[in-house]
Amino acid sequence: MNTILILYHDKCFLSACVTKIKQKYPFARIHIYPIEDFHFISHEHNQNDLIVLVENELPDSKIYLKTIKLAFQFYKKIVFFDINGRFKTLGGFLLFTFLIKKIVVFLPELILLLSGGLIYLYLIMILPFLMLFDFVFKHKQGLPEYCKYHVTYIARAHEWSGLRRRPQQLIRIAAKETKCIFFEKRLNLIEALKNPFSIFIDHSLRKRWFNFIMGGRWYENIFCVPTFYINTTGKNFGLYKLSQWLSVKINRIFYYRVGIKAEKHLLFHADVMLPNIFIQNIPKLASIYNCLDDYASYPMHNTERDTISISYRDKKYCMNSDMVLTVSDDLTNKRVKYNKHCYTVKNGVDVKFILEKMENANQRKSIFKNSHPTIGYVGGIRNHPNDKVDLDLLYYIIQNKPEWNWCFIGPGYGMEQSKIFQMKNTRFLGFIPYEDLPGLYQGIDIWMLPYNINTLTDNMSPLKLYDYLATGKPIVSTKVKQAILFREVIYIAKDSHEFLSGIELALQEKSSKQKSKERISLAMENSWHNRYDEIKNLINHLEES
Repeated sequence: MNTILILYHDKCFLSACVTKIKQKYPFARIHIYPIEDFHFISHEHNQNDLIVLVENELPDSKIYLKTIKLAFQFYKKIVFFDINGRFKTLGGFLLFTFLIKKIVVFLPELILLLSGGLIYLYLIMILPFLMLFDFVFKHKQGLPEYCKYHVTYIARAHEWSGLRRRPQQLIRIAAKETKCIFFEKRLNLIEALKNPFSIFIDHSLRKRWFNFIMGGRWYENIFCVPTFYINTTGKNFGLYKLSQWLSVKINRIFYYRVGIKAEKHLLFHADVMLPNIFIQNIPKLASIYNCLDDYASYPMHNTERDTISISYRDKKYCMNSDMVLTVSDDLTNKRVKYNKHCYTVKNGVDVKFILEKMENANQRKSIFKNSHPTIGYVGGIRNHPNDKVDLDLLYYIIQNKPEWNWCFIGPGYGMEQSKIFQMKNTRFLGFIPYEDLPGLYQGIDIWMLPYNINTLTDNMSPLKLYDYLATGKPIVSTKVKQAILFREVIYIAKDSHEFLSGIELALQEKSSKQKSKERISLAMENSWHNRYDEIKNLINHLEES
């Protein structure tokens, strides 16, 4: 092997790939390129060279497929390096996906319904074996003999093993006293059939399909399975309604496995794009709509049609639910006119987990190799002018303090193309499992919340804000409404100049034990257990009324 071309979309798994290739081909010449640049260099190398595509945490299947089609014109050997450190040859799989796409285009509605019907029959056949498996291995143990409620949570876009957000935190607490089902991020059959290649390059999608085909899986007392949806094109109304009915029947199978009883069943749902038929046709005592954001203000909803559609769905869910829970007073005030049982229950934090993990990490994790101050941000960040993070503010403060370290923990959407990513004093760590985060928190001196002030940020309850408080470390934020509520322990800035000054002030008091205790105390007041108790009290009040 003379030359190996490595193509990457972001650098999360690039170093692991390079290490493996050097072990396998110690004498090969290695060239590394961003995947977007491949069309410029595709003619420059020998057709016998090896092309290696590196998997991305959040892959864009269109970019990968376009690159692979181009690569096959010039090269004979193309492999894919996945998140588990394995190399996969692409040739045969691409032929398989091509045939599936041709069949789906030829008879889309019929193929969809036939596939959905086969999946339904398959799950019905394996259901007795799954229930026997649960009985033998004694799942759902440690619960009281009598459970007042059974709980289902349909998450909007959250995976059980992904970032641990509000749905996962609340269902973990509920599972200590009742049976729980967690429907994680959706599986859409039409998307899988139209673009089967995405299953090959997206490890998260592969994992969810495997979980579904195996009939779901248990995490202690929580049964987890993806929401399954067929979703025909809608050109034939009869077939469209049939596909929705079949989708509901498939998802209801899992209720039989867990043993959820309708007269005790509380259905929490936070997926504004979920068809209403799902809510109407799942047996339940009450449905509770969790409005976690002003969904219409998301940057991807950039047309008037999108905004109107999302707002309409949000309104219908408020009207058709027995209770609405929001994360901010502004969201509540806008929705109480559609449902009188509309309440604010803000986000929270697992203080005990963070403090114990930080204490057990015996030494400060060295994110940078120098002893300069490290300023950190946790969460996703998108290279988009309408994103919640103010990129102009970030560029200003990082440019003005090149001697400081700037650390970003979380997925970066397109940040490789940004000016911030190119700066030498910045580190983008990508997605980090929740269990590993507190160890990294030790390496941060100051936390920042550099949000734009707009409709989206004014209506949110940032999870990271409560995590920041739980660490006890100084925090600098723009004038976001939720941050202002904690202005006694947070440095609030109205512009870029004040933000930089706030960090300088925070560095002067970072060793103050009194301020640290105040922040931790506030975090404890906003723990997830307290939030769960709030929700239980509201449900008891609803039952009495």
